[in-house]
Amino acid sequence: MRQRLVLALLALTAALAAGCGSGSPHGTRAPTAAERAQIVHWMTFWWRNSDSFAAVRTFKLTIGEIRVSRLDAHFATVRTSSVNLVTKQRPEPQKLGFMHVGGVWEIVVGPGDWSGVCTSPSPKALVDLYCSERSTREPPTIPSASSS
Repeated sequence: MRQRLVLALLALTAALAAGCGSGSPHGTRAPTAAERAQIVHWMTFWWRNSDSFAAVRTFKLTIGEIRVSRLDAHFATVRTSSVNLVTKQRPEPQKLGFMHVGGVWEIVVGPGDWSGVCTSPSPKALVDLYCSERSTREPPTIPSASSS
């Protein structure tokens, strides 16, 4: 798992350094059926296995809208929500940023505050996914459990 994280960070660094060519399309698109199946698989995997979701792991996960960058199809966002079926507690929905690297969709942004994507140097594909007019109208997400 640590090797995957290192690989994801190296790929993210390479994406930051490479930038994007001019004339590339901007915006987002719906995922293909294959992309959606892969992203849902990996979101479910991270939900069950990542310490970032430990506080809400027993909640029922609902995967909502998935958007893929038109600029670079290696980047996508996933909207999730969850509910505790016993207490009906509903944490705020999350918007998670994913990057496809080495056959794995790794979480590179979230859960928690993603405002740094819009305020500091970030891959243009992530900026398109998070900082468009539509994205900035979304309610803020709650900080992850590890920050308390």
